[in-house]
Amino acid sequence: MKNHSELRLLEGSVQPSACSTGTAKSELLSILDIVRTLTDEGHGLTAREIAEIIGLRTGKAPTEGKVLSDLNEIARNRPLGIEVSVPARGKNDGFRCTSSALSTSQVRLLVNMVLRAEL
Repeated sequence: MKNHSELRLLEGSVQPSACSTGTAKSELLSILDIVRTLTDEGHGLTAREIAEIIGLRTGKAPTEGKVLSDLNEIARNRPLGIEVSVPARGKNDGFRCTSSALSTSQVRLLVNMVLRAEL
């Protein structure tokens, strides 16, 4: 588990627009954005760490179970061509973005567009 100061450092690299509204839609997009921008094949984040990053950004952290459910949904459906590896049962090495068809700026643009859309 990363300490609180390390999470604050990670939180600073997440665009405010990706975590701003606090809705279920923005929460899922925030998780996707965090995994896409803050992880790679060698460095993962746990559901708890992702929840803490969202909490630092919005002032209200989602439950670890909700983040875990969203992460598993992302891993199953590969939205925007993003592949997320799920840690093996009993392992605590975190979720990782292993492949993405879009660049970071393209993902952020799509996240912002969806957040602003009135669905």
